[in-house]
Amino acid sequence: MSESTISEMRALRERCRDLNGTVASDYRAYFDRGHRLFFRLPSARPTSPNSISVTTSATALMALAQTHSLSHVICVEPADVLRDTLLEQLTRLLSFKWSSSELPQNNAFTAALVVRAAGVLLRSRFLDMSDITSLVRRSDDVELVAGVPQAITDAWRRLDGLNLRKIAELFIINAPDSLRVMAYKPTAPIAYWLVSGAVQLEVSRNPSDWRGLAMWLVGEFSHQISLISADHPALMDPVGMAMAAAACRRLETYVPTLRREVAWFPSREELLNGVRLFIGKQNSAGSWEKYFPLFHYPSAGANHCWHVEVLEAVLSEFPEILEDSDNVHQISHALRWLEMNRIVWSDGSNQSYGWNAGGQLETLANGEPESWATGVVHIALSAISSQLTTAIRKRILRVRGGAEITAPDRQSWEHILDCSIVVNGAASKTYLKHVIEECMIDPIVHEESANGHIDRLPKTVKRSALLFGPPGTGKTRMVRAISEALGWDFVEILPSEFLVTGLEGVYSSANSVFHDLQDLHRAVVFFDEMDALLQRRVDGQGRQSLAVHQQFMTTSMLPHLAGLYNAGRVLFFFATNYFQSFDAAITRAGRFDMLLFVGPNDWNLKAQRIHEFAEFSDKGRIASVGAQLLTWIPATDALAEPLTRATFSETRGLFREACKGKHIDDAITDGILSTTSFREIVENWRDKRFSLYTDEILKKQYEEESKMSEIRW
Repeated sequence: MSESTISEMRALRERCRDLNGTVASDYRAYFDRGHRLFFRLPSARPTSPNSISVTTSATALMALAQTHSLSHVICVEPADVLRDTLLEQLTRLLSFKWSSSELPQNNAFTAALVVRAAGVLLRSRFLDMSDITSLVRRSDDVELVAGVPQAITDAWRRLDGLNLRKIAELFIINAPDSLRVMAYKPTAPIAYWLVSGAVQLEVSRNPSDWRGLAMWLVGEFSHQISLISADHPALMDPVGMAMAAAACRRLETYVPTLRREVAWFPSREELLNGVRLFIGKQNSAGSWEKYFPLFHYPSAGANHCWHVEVLEAVLSEFPEILEDSDNVHQISHALRWLEMNRIVWSDGSNQSYGWNAGGQLETLANGEPESWATGVVHIALSAISSQLTTAIRKRILRVRGGAEITAPDRQSWEHILDCSIVVNGAASKTYLKHVIEECMIDPIVHEESANGHIDRLPKTVKRSALLFGPPGTGKTRMVRAISEALGWDFVEILPSEFLVTGLEGVYSSANSVFHDLQDLHRAVVFFDEMDALLQRRVDGQGRQSLAVHQQFMTTSMLPHLAGLYNAGRVLFFFATNYFQSFDAAITRAGRFDMLLFVGPNDWNLKAQRIHEFAEFSDKGRIASVGAQLLTWIPATDALAEPLTRATFSETRGLFREACKGKHIDDAITDGILSTTSFREIVENWRDKRFSLYTDEILKKQYEEESKMSEIRW
C-alpha cells in the first residue's frame, strides 16, 4: 500500500476546516433563541417550547460541542452561564417524550443519541460527571398502543427516575434485544452510537455487562464480512459491517478483557480489513449506497444510516486508514460530495445552509437543508480533521526521526543529575531541575490533570528555553527526559536538516522544518548544535562576522521562532555551547522565556548518584559508597571544586581509571580504591584532564556563564 504524503493530508484537512468553519452560521438557522431549542427544518420554526425535537437537539449539541461553537450559537458567556444553559437543555431533553416522529417511547435510537450527546458534552469538558449524574429522566413509562396508553413492558425502556449513565447501562446489559426499534432487528449503527456514548460516560467496565452486546457485534461483523467478500448484493450490508467494526474497536479499547471472554472476537487487523472493504464500496459519486434501514418513521419513511455517519465512526476508531494514500483519496472524494451537495435555501427573507440526507423526499425535493443532517456532516468533518492532524503529526515524527511518547514517565527525569545555577543575578543559588519543574513541568501536569490535554499552553507555562553551557553536560538527555516526564512527543532538530538541499536551499529547508513543527501538538522540540547557524551577524565593531548564508539562516529563523512561540502548542529548547556568540536577536524576549545554564553537577550530587558513573557489583551499597567518597573529599575540600567542574564523561573516565576495571564496591573492598589513591587520581585529573579547570578559555566561559541564567516573567 502506498503512503499518503503530508502535503496531501494537509490539503484535505484544510478543505475540512474550510467547510467546518460554517458550523456556527449554519446552526443559527436552526436555533430558536426565544425558546432556547433546536429544530429540524428552517421552514418549520417552533411555536412553543414543547416543539423541541429530541434527536435533532442531541445532534446539534454534539456538532457544536465538537467544533467548540456552542457559545457562538447559543450566545452566552462566560463558561458557567453556558454550563447552566446546557444543563437546562439536557434537563428538557430528559423530560420530553423519547418517541421521535412517532417511534415507540424510550426507543433505542433516541436513547442512544441522547446518551451520546451527553458523552460528547462531558468529553469536551462543557459539563462534568457530577452534572451528568445529577440529571434524571422525568417521563412516564407509558406509550400509546393503537391509541390506548399502556405501560411499557420492556425492562430496558423503563427509564423514569434514571440518570443517563444508568440508562446507558440498562440498554447495554439488555443488548442486543434493547437495540431493536419497533419490529426491526438490532442494528450496528445504533449499537455504535450507544457504545460511544456509554464509554464517554464511563459506565461499568464489568465484562459480563458487555458480553451480550459484544457477542452480537462479533457475529454481525463476521456474517457481513462473509457476505461482502462473496459480493452478495441482496444480503450484504457494508454500512452495518463498518459500524459493527467501529463498535468492536471501541469496546476492546474500553473493556480489553472482552477479547478473552468472547469467542472469535476479531483481531485488530480483521477489523481494519473490514473497514477497508467498506471504503472499497464507495460509489463514483463519492458516497456509499444505502442498504438496510435502521427502522421506518410511521409518517416519514425509512431511516438509513447515512454514509457521513459511517465515515465519522470509521475515522474515529480506525485513524490508521489515513496511512494509505488510496484511502486518503477516497475520503477526499467523499469530501467532494459534501462540497458539491451543500444546500442554500431561502424562504424569501432568510437564507439557510446545510445538507439533506435524502430520507424525506418532500424536503429533498424542496431543496431544504435539515438540522440533523447538517450536524452529522459537521461532526464527521471534525473527526476527519482531527484524525488527519494526528496522522500528520505521526508522519512528521517519522520523517524528523522523533519519538512518539504515549504516557508520562518521570523515571528518566528523576535520574537526571541536577546542577546549581544563579538566576536573574540572585545572591543565592538555586537548582536547574527545580526551575524547569516550577516553570514548565508542574504547571503542565496540573493543567492537564484539571482540564485534559491542552490545545494551547497557558500563560503560566514557560514555552521555551535556551540551554547554554559547556559540552558534555547532558543537555540532550535533559530535554529528552522532560518530554518523557510530560508524556509529550520528542523531536530533535539538527543543523543538517536546514542544509539538506545545500546552502542555496536554506530558506526552503527552514520553511519545511518549521511548517512541520507547527503541525506538532504536545511535543518537546530540541534544536541541538545550532551554534554555527545562529551566531552573531556583526562583531563588536559592527563588522560582518558570518558568511552570507549564515546571516540568511539567522534572519530566516527569527519569524519562524516567533510563530512557533505564539502558537503555544509545543515546548522548544535550543542548546549551545557558546551562549555569548549567539545573535542577540535570537535570545531576545518573546523567543525564549528562560535562559538556563547547564553545567556539570555538584560533587555531592555526583557522589550520591555514584552509580551513574561507576559500575557496581552490590547495588545495595550505592548510598554507603557515596557517603564514603564524601568523607574522602567533602564539599568543603579544595578538590570538591574540580570534581564539580568535571563533565559527565570526564567523571566516568575518572572512576574507570580509579577502579582499574573493577566494580567500585569491589575496588574499595580490595584496597584498590582508597582515600589516598582517590585523592591522587583526582589531583592528577584536575591538573591535566578536567577541561573546565585546565583550559583557561573554557574556565573563563564557565565562570561567566554560570551566573547568567535568566527567567523572563
